[in-house]
Amino acid sequence: MATPNTLIDDSASMENKKGRIEQLREIGRRLALIGGLCDDNGYQMRAFTTDLSGVRREGGSKPVQDNCKNHNDFDSLFGNIRFTYPIPMGAQTKAKIHTPLFLDKIKANTFDKPVSVWYITDGEPCPEGEDVMFNTCADTYKKLRASAAY
Repeated sequence: MATPNTLIDDSASMENKKGRIEQLREIGRRLALIGGLCDDNGYQMRAFTTDLSGVRREGGSKPVQDNCKNHNDFDSLFGNIRFTYPIPMGAQTKAKIHTPLFLDKIKANTFDKPVSVWYITDGEPCPEGEDVMFNTCADTYKKLRASAAY
């Protein structure tokens, strides 16, 4: 089974439109349930700009963002999100998903199972080059194809 990963939009545009925060929370809670069923380790959750790595379960040492298993885990992460501008979607995807979950594992020869990435966004990232997201994905794909993991 693929390791599920979620990257959620913490841009101010989510906060500025009525109902989006509650919709984001509801979708995230549902994904937490699904992610917990897909992988015994749960799923990995990141926000575009908010650093969630410091959120821990009581008495736990591993960040909740690395093994979110249920709606309580999601709620503990969601409560730490700060909605802000700007959101360079392509650059943040590379920094928070592609580099640590693909490229670093390919280099270390530890890429051992498929990765599924789920985005929750309103589709209003800040202006960055139109090709940044495409190039991020294409570059990762090329490196994956050239690796022994493929």
